[in-house]
Parts: sequence; C-alpha cells; structure tokens
Amino acid sequence: MRAAELLKYIENPHLLEAQNVKELQKIVDDFPYFQPAHFLLSLAAKKWDASVYQQSLKKTAIVATNRSRLFYLIQQIENAEHSKEPKENEKPLDSPKIPESVELTEIESKQELDLLKASDVV
Repeated sequence: MRAAELLKYIENPHLLEAQNVKELQKIVDDFPYFQPAHFLLSLAAKKWDASVYQQSLKKTAIVATNRSRLFYLIQQIENAEHSKEPKENEKPLDSPKIPESVELTEIESKQELDLLKASDVV
C-alpha cells in the first residue's frame, strides 16, 4: 500500500475494502506503533473479516493513546454507515416530555438527596 492510498483511507475510512485487511495487517506488523494503521485495520476487519476484528481491536486499544476517542471514532463511523441505509416505516424519535407534576422542586430534590445519603446509596 502506498502512502497516498493510506492517506486516502485515513481521510475516508468508509472506502476500505476486503483486500485492504491483508495490506493493513502487513503495515501493522511492520510498524506496530503506527496508530492510524491499527485503527484502519480494525475498521476494515469489522466490515469485512469478523475473525480478524476481535484481535485487531484488542491491539488497537493497547496502542491507542485515548481509548475513549477510539470508541468515539468507531461509533461515529458505525452511525454514519447506519444512517446511510434507509429504513422503511421509521419515524424520528421525539424527546420525551416530562409532565410538570413529575418535576421535583428544589426542596423535594434536596430532601430526596438527604434520604439517599442517609441510606448510604450516594
């Protein structure tokens, strides 16, 4: 894999294809601390080779400096893929409405918090 191809996949990971899994495995083997290669391998393996995905995700989590960022990136790409697929009979979700009678006043919330502290829940 050439540098130009690698940059293309870094900028657009959804362009990864099945043959890229082997190429990215070679890059990861040659450069074990190259985080973008690990990340791309995990993404490609998730899409094309589930058996490689579990192993590559473990290694990616080890070399990633920020695992929460890794999780965010994987979820972001998954959500982008799912949003592209049109689903029939799907309605947008409305935010739940909380009736005014259910909302606690400041005094009621303070009393509830005191009860929880007294029972060692908080």
